Amino acid sequence: PTYHHRVVSTDTSGNTTPSPSATFTTTPTPVGPSSLVSDDFSSGVLGSGWSVVDPLGDGSVSLVGQGTSDARLSLGVAGGVSHNAWTPNESLRVVQSVADEDFEVVTKFDSVPVSTYDQQGIVVQADSQNWLRLSVHRDSSGLRAFVSKVVGGNASTVSNSALSVSGSSMWLRVTRSGDSWTYATSGDGVTFSTRASFSVAMAVSEVGVLAGNYARGSASPYTALVDYVFNTASPISPEDPTGPPVPDTTPPVVSGVLVSPADTSAVVSWNTDEAASSRVEFGLTAVLESPAVTD
Repeated sequence: PTYHHRVVSTDTSGNTTPSPSATFTTTPTPVGPSSLVSDDFSSGVLGSGWSVVDPLGDGSVSLVGQGTSDARLSLGVAGGVSHNAWTPNESLRVVQSVADEDFEVVTKFDSVPVSTYDQQGIVVQADSQNWLRLSVHRDSSGLRAFVSKVVGGNASTVSNSALSVSGSSMWLRVTRSGDSWTYATSGDGVTFSTRASFSVAMAVSEVGVLAGNYARGSASPYTALVDYVFNTASPISPEDPTGPPVPDTTPPVVSGVLVSPADTSAVVSWNTDEAASSRVEFGLTAVLESPAVTD
């Protein structure tokens, strides 16, 4: 049968908007991942697009400083055991599923590795056997800007260069164009220095941030503070807004409504441009007479 449907979404301020009514049949429509979504971690809730990967099960992930200009994502790894971003990747990560496309991501860390082999950075992954680490760590000589690749489960170093940081923050930038990759760092978020340019063929499925440690004896605990992760095509401005919240009187925008029907059921997916509760209204006629399904 043919079904009529629409999505009605209400944001946290009570503003409601419906999508246009539409119909679907039994022809399934594939739904793929989207571009990386920028986040300044100021909302107090880790966005639903993020997933926590904690291989050793002892990591700490929290949001701190919400409501201030220092809202951050905190990634903490325990001492006494290594959480090394090598193979296997035992670092603590927070990642998004993304489309396999060109992108540029900038991450600001408000933390600097202190003990030997404390590490923080950006991870780009196809799967557990194929991924990139673009990071900063400390060794016996000081801070290092480091890039490694894992291809077919085999890890190797791409670049390892000395890095000087004068303050308590650093910016890491990764640019992908086809199979070409560029990793750059900055001390002010404006002027970037290229640390590595290299080529790796990869069907990217996830992008995120990592925190880890490593020591042959006993690793020290380490906490990385992530101020933001920005897709440079759609950054957040202002970042970490402060002051009384501005009343939201704009309903959410509903887009990308897709339907994957089966014999006796259908999966309806959609996007909203802000956090919102939604429901799907449907029926055999344009009256949408069946009970709504709430998400």
